[in-house]
Amino acid sequence: MKWQEPFIWSIIIGVLLKTDFYLLKAIYRFVETANIRHFYYINLAKETNSLSFFILVSFLFFSLKFRQNNQGKRKWILGALIILNLIVVLLLLQSRIIIIVFLLTTLILFFLNLKNKSSILFAGSFVVSLFFLGVSPSFNARFQRIEPINNQNAEIVAASEKSSDKLNKCNSTELRINASKASLEVIKTKLIFGVGTGDWNDELVLKYKELNMSCNFVERTAPHNQFLRITLKHGIIGLLLFTGFLFLFFLHSWRIKEMYAISFSIACSLSLVAYDFV
Repeated sequence: MKWQEPFIWSIIIGVLLKTDFYLLKAIYRFVETANIRHFYYINLAKETNSLSFFILVSFLFFSLKFRQNNQGKRKWILGALIILNLIVVLLLLQSRIIIIVFLLTTLILFFLNLKNKSSILFAGSFVVSLFFLGVSPSFNARFQRIEPINNQNAEIVAASEKSSDKLNKCNSTELRINASKASLEVIKTKLIFGVGTGDWNDELVLKYKELNMSCNFVERTAPHNQFLRITLKHGIIGLLLFTGFLFLFFLHSWRIKEMYAISFSIACSLSLVAYDFV
């Protein structure tokens, strides 16, 4: 349909405008204060995961669409700049799983396109991303502990970490692992049809209490995995229907060569292993 491609382009432009606005804001604050922490999440902590997902979809769509046509020198330069922009905001949003999925898919696309020019595009994207993650703490903050930049900040950070340790003994990784373990235990009790859309969270919280997962119990942590969440609600039947839909959606998109649908299905299938935003 004619409206579909303009629609996905409007999403790409909208995502870039929004993230670039916050990126400029972070740069302005950094110039004022010389505090590199202004780049963390680029001030988008509440919508980091959803924006990162749409950036991943945008990157895949643009890259797959770009490789279909023989591009002139100017279009190659413009395309490279857009891709660089997408990479920068994706890394600064610091959604760890999306970044890992991005690196994985970029590497796969590189090997699938070794016989054409677009392999340079994917190889460059992969190398540039690893370079940024390796050299700048503002890009790799979620993958390692960041040291304060001066003595005053060191005192502030130390005090905040000390107080936060008393409030929460679990980090995000532990919360996710515990949520997965508890979800599997609940699923065992209602394997075929699940516990229902209204009771899944209550059942999960009760399981946290039973397993002595205090942090998860207090925060009522969701599974952070769409496949687990659907299985909790609807059992194996629901999981089969959902995964079957994703597979058929990808297969149909691949057959008719609709790049926007292929991009969405790949990003969705891989990202939902660590997120449950559907």
